[in-house]
Amino acid sequence: MWEYSADGMTYDDKTHTYMLGGGNLTSVTTLLQESGIINNKFYTEAGAANGSRRHKLTELYDQQNLNWGTIGEADLPYLEGWMKFREERKVDIMEIEVGAYHPLLNFAGRADRLALINGEPFIIDIKTGAFSKASELQMILYGMMFTYNGQRPNLMLVHINNKGTYKPNQVTFKDERFAMACIRVNQFKQR
Repeated sequence: MWEYSADGMTYDDKTHTYMLGGGNLTSVTTLLQESGIINNKFYTEAGAANGSRRHKLTELYDQQNLNWGTIGEADLPYLEGWMKFREERKVDIMEIEVGAYHPLLNFAGRADRLALINGEPFIIDIKTGAFSKASELQMILYGMMFTYNGQRPNLMLVHINNKGTYKPNQVTFKDERFAMACIRVNQFKQR
């Protein structure tokens, strides 16, 4: 059974802010940005819109609520990559878009999927852009917020692409000290 703290937390999608008991929780993205880990050098509004749209398609597919007639030609290969991943890895999706917070360290985030792969618990994050080392720290921070039957889950980034394929990247907790450093930088800035 998945365990995480979410009671009382609210999320504003427009401002990408998490609130708990009238106070702000720092988002995982903010932790990485303020620490200089995320590089927005290649960020574009069009790229972000494409990624959001393709991400939403995977969500609708997983919810079995996808209107196949609305999928654009450029987006279909990304969905096909996700479908191949689900089928080939025998992924059992348990929860979708799960918001949670760390009750002691006061940060929050939203995991794309909580799943079982071959009976093992995984937090899965779906990526449509280029690989980034920041994504590994993002996954570690997510992993700090969730447990499965009292144990840490496995972490996996799944890169889907315009060729209709996927590339899984399993992340470990070996760099947890760097994730903690991002938290500590944020705490220092808030003093």
